[in-house]
Amino acid sequence: MVASLENTGIQTAKYCNVAGLGVLIFDYFLMLEPEIRWTWNRRWSVARVLSVISRYMAFVAAGMTSYAILATRANVNCSNFSRASNGDRYPEHSASCH
Repeated sequence: MVASLENTGIQTAKYCNVAGLGVLIFDYFLMLEPEIRWTWNRRWSVARVLSVISRYMAFVAAGMTSYAILATRANVNCSNFSRASNGDRYPEHSASCH
């Protein structure tokens, strides 16, 4: 019973990650017109650089998470990918894939 409950939790987490990616893509297209109007035609400044980084870094993180969801298999060592995607903050979770 514990193993099936654990698998259910892992599957739920995967579904939530995919749903979050969907919301991110929806938000991107929703805000694309104002972004073009207010950001793309401006001179580069510190504020613009920080804005672009904060806007598009979420896509990098979502891409890494989606890759982890689709590419992980049983008995595969994912420690390098886990360290990179977690920023090595949680080394106790980087030894195995789910």
